Amino acid sequence: MCKLIEHYGNFHGVGQGLFISGKVQFDKESSFDYIYDCGTLRKKAQQILEMHIKKEVDRLEGKPLDILFLSHLHWDHVSGLSMLLKSLQPQNGSGKSEEKAIKIKKVVLPYLYPAERVVVMATARQYLENEEDLGWYTDFLARPGEFLRKKGVEDVVFVRGGDSGSPERNEPNPSDLLNNSHGSRGSQEQNLSLPVNVHKDMLGDKEIDNIKNEEKEINGDTFDGSLTLVSSRSFLYICNWFFYFFNKDVNASQINNFLCNFKIICQKKSLIDILLDKNLCAEIKEKYKNLMKPGSLNDSSLAVLSTCNVAPQTETVFYNNYVAGSCSPYECYFSRIQLRHLYDIADLRPFCRLHPIPESMIQAGFTYTGDLPLTEEGLWTRFSQRFGLEQGGQKTLVLAYQVPHHGSKKNWHAQQAKLEGDTTYVVSAGILNKYGHPATEVFRDVAAANKRLVWVNEDCSFPNYLRIER
Repeated sequence: MCKLIEHYGNFHGVGQGLFISGKVQFDKESSFDYIYDCGTLRKKAQQILEMHIKKEVDRLEGKPLDILFLSHLHWDHVSGLSMLLKSLQPQNGSGKSEEKAIKIKKVVLPYLYPAERVVVMATARQYLENEEDLGWYTDFLARPGEFLRKKGVEDVVFVRGGDSGSPERNEPNPSDLLNNSHGSRGSQEQNLSLPVNVHKDMLGDKEIDNIKNEEKEINGDTFDGSLTLVSSRSFLYICNWFFYFFNKDVNASQINNFLCNFKIICQKKSLIDILLDKNLCAEIKEKYKNLMKPGSLNDSSLAVLSTCNVAPQTETVFYNNYVAGSCSPYECYFSRIQLRHLYDIADLRPFCRLHPIPESMIQAGFTYTGDLPLTEEGLWTRFSQRFGLEQGGQKTLVLAYQVPHHGSKKNWHAQQAKLEGDTTYVVSAGILNKYGHPATEVFRDVAAANKRLVWVNEDCSFPNYLRIER
């Protein structure tokens, strides 16, 4: 067998939040690193998150992070952003000043209107326990692109909607990439030579103009032309590794109505002043809930399929994963919600498996869902079409699937448990959290499908390893 690609992944145990990292190794000289979300909810868990951030930064050995994905802007998914940006070592290119040094090559996140970002602040305010967190988070929500660029991000890509478009993908020929697994490397040094390519599907002119006008009217400036704004029909690729997006479309009439009401309430106050006004933020949040149905910015979550093209029957996937940490949180949680004797799902033993690629499948990888509400009518169908997960016609072998919204029953669709292949389902949720995450329905459906479920929390993580051979 000839090794083609290795993927070193980790679903970090950070409590009621989400922090996923991955390293794709093509050979000894060519690799790239990415992170999906970087946050947790509670102050005690923040210390655990900081420990995991430090380990990831140390692993980079002074190199910039290639890609950071932020599923959405809620505090429990971005609370570690400031520390991550501070901890990464700047990579100075030839002739670049320290101010322009690169810490992250590309950040990808959903675009929210200024009014929507105020709703995010209203949701997060109770968790902002010190002036430092309030300060950087306010700056980030006021002008996310500018904030990231000033902190050492080379390129920022905003994604807005596009889920109702054609699910067809028009990426470069997979066989060409398999035959040239290093892509165009040029003469640069290792790990800096692999370009992060963007296949862009642009938003319509009307929506782009609307975004620019809103930013200018509310924020006092135009949308930075150096920032990229695309639909979720776009994707990234590095050599033969792809990142496909899914971002739910927003009801146009509802959002326009909300934006008009926002301007009436705020009466031309600056966005910074609005974000710092706790009562005004709360009022705008209530207006959002009344006008936007179902009224949750979890809807804005950017789901990502992290995957490699594979040749059916000629390549084999070797997948070895284990849980690091104590088992006690499982017993504690099961006892609390009376699940302890219902489902045998707390098997934490390491395992390794050979996965012959089924003839119908052309990709293998990982699915990250953020807090996407997949119970909404028709959303699972569009989601599964985009990522090649349709039942009876599945094209993607999912090795690990991040259960959306920490295992909330409001975001869980039973069809998620019916993916073909030996999928491991991963829930990231805090021990004894007050929300009842993960929900009984998630345990029941995964157990009924005879699949494996792993719960990462403050005491345990889920490192994993994938090797693709031919």
